[in-house]
Amino acid sequence: MNSMLEKHRQTLILLLSVLIIAGSGVSLGFGIAELSKSSSPLQTSGFEKVAPSDLGTAKPQPSPININAAPAMDLESLPGIGSVIAQRIIDYRKKNGPFKTIAEIQNVSGIGSVTYAKLKDQVTVE
Repeated sequence: MNSMLEKHRQTLILLLSVLIIAGSGVSLGFGIAELSKSSSPLQTSGFEKVAPSDLGTAKPQPSPININAAPAMDLESLPGIGSVIAQRIIDYRKKNGPFKTIAEIQNVSGIGSVTYAKLKDQVTVE
């Protein structure tokens, strides 16, 4: 009788173990499904909405400044050029004639290679 009771007990423990494992798997499956339902969609707040017609349209670039004819005010709009250097550019072209190349602007006191690199694409000589 003792062995029969022990056999039923083992069967009962095995059955309960299987049910616990199966129940955990089902619970886990429902948890994952519930989690995916409750996940919020991608947050897009803080982004500017752009109309398709605005895509691919570049802002017009300003025309290059002719350093042989530009007044001081126009020269001052160039990067690294203030009122003093603008006047030096004007004085240089009065003394030496028109600039023959853009690179020649480096002969003006106060315009080195760093300033030249910043402004060379924004100027022209005509």
